[in-house]
Amino acid sequence: MFKHFFTSIMSSKMALLRTSNSKSLVSLCCFVLQVVIVLCMSSVVIWLSLRPKIPVYKVTNAYAPALDRWNSTFHLNRVSKNNSISLQLEISNPNKRIGVYYNEINVTLCSGKSVIGTKTLPGFFQGYRNSTAAKVLVDADQKTWRGVKVKHMNLTVRLETAVQYKIFRYKTRHHLMDFEAYIPIGYDGRMLGKENVKMHPRV
Repeated sequence: MFKHFFTSIMSSKMALLRTSNSKSLVSLCCFVLQVVIVLCMSSVVIWLSLRPKIPVYKVTNAYAPALDRWNSTFHLNRVSKNNSISLQLEISNPNKRIGVYYNEINVTLCSGKSVIGTKTLPGFFQGYRNSTAAKVLVDADQKTWRGVKVKHMNLTVRLETAVQYKIFRYKTRHHLMDFEAYIPIGYDGRMLGKENVKMHPRV
């Protein structure tokens, strides 16, 4: 009888011990799962906050003296001595705590399928949340203006460069930028419609 009583007590203790161990194991698994979830969420938040955004390129102004109707030289001779086209560009870095290194920036002006001229701007570094204004003066030959039947034109501005993002002390690989914008030029040689035309990736 005593043996049976002792066996019952030991069985109860073993059952309680197994139950306790099982609960401890479940608690440990829950804790590990919570840690993994928190780490994953933190990684996603950090990745999203440090994921670079593409710089914003805008054409803020454009002027072609050869198309200016008040230009008496063009009006009388149909050819202007000033064959240049002046552009104002704005390059903005929208990132937080991420700088941008720009390689040389190639700007190409086209009218239809004809290339009017090109200009290369030197590369530079731009801090986060900064904007940089750049003046681009492109020389066109007189054949460009002889081909313009009326005193206005649709201008295509193309911009090509490569950038590296600076995240803390780390530089990313080069990312190619290939953008364009369509700028209508009116009878006074200036932009028609709204200013600050945003450039879009070429397709």
